[in-house]
Amino acid sequence: MDSIEHCFDVRHFQNYPFDIEYRYNSRGFRDSEWPDDLTDTIWCMGDSFTVGVGQPFAHIWPQVLSKHSHKRTINFSMDGASNNWIARRTLDIIRMVDPKNIVIMWSYVERRERPDFLPLLWRKIYDQIRDPSWPADVTLSAAGTLPDPIKREIEQEHDIDIEFFVDCNDDMMIYQDTRASDQYNFDNWCACIDQLAGYQHVIHGVIPNWVADPQRNNKYWDYLDMSVSKKIQPFDRLDWARDGHHFDVLTSEHFVSQVIPLLR
Repeated sequence: MDSIEHCFDVRHFQNYPFDIEYRYNSRGFRDSEWPDDLTDTIWCMGDSFTVGVGQPFAHIWPQVLSKHSHKRTINFSMDGASNNWIARRTLDIIRMVDPKNIVIMWSYVERRERPDFLPLLWRKIYDQIRDPSWPADVTLSAAGTLPDPIKREIEQEHDIDIEFFVDCNDDMMIYQDTRASDQYNFDNWCACIDQLAGYQHVIHGVIPNWVADPQRNNKYWDYLDMSVSKKIQPFDRLDWARDGHHFDVLTSEHFVSQVIPLLR
């Protein structure tokens, strides 16, 4: 999305005044290397708005939070993350590290997992590239058992990483279920919130403008407001990142200004 070919506003992209460089640590996150002691840190969870797509590293809200709190932040976010992934990974962090503070910027309400997405995509791709001599009806779970010559051809000639498909399917991570009804999305949203509602050191926020319809917005916010004690009031974005979709440093600053008083 953060390219002149895929951005939302070409003129804005061309006139954006800051340089942007994407660097990732050895764990694959857009963050510097993590310290050995992770307990006295602030964990930041979210999707591409927390990764900081279209923003310089210093503009993303975890970095702004680190600057104003004078604490090390850990950016544990993923571009395209579902709310299910965010909830699941937050629980993992609580079990493994139990840090003093975790701040979540929940994704769009319709960003929920569709467990059958990758298996269906694999079957479609496999059927398209399959040589008549290859086995038919190979499911994703059986893809790793294909003969080595076939796997090499799939990976080298068709540039398809079988292990990536399998690993992503095991984690069920980022795929939006566009078939889901509003009620289905609402139930999923509530389930994600409920998993973390009992943890007082988790601060809940949502991406600006995360629901366009005010009536739907109220429905989701009312549930969050009722369920958790620490939350950031919803607000509209204040500026635009280079790609014309994500927000920039003014919005990061506003979000962080609400987070600071809630930190332990």
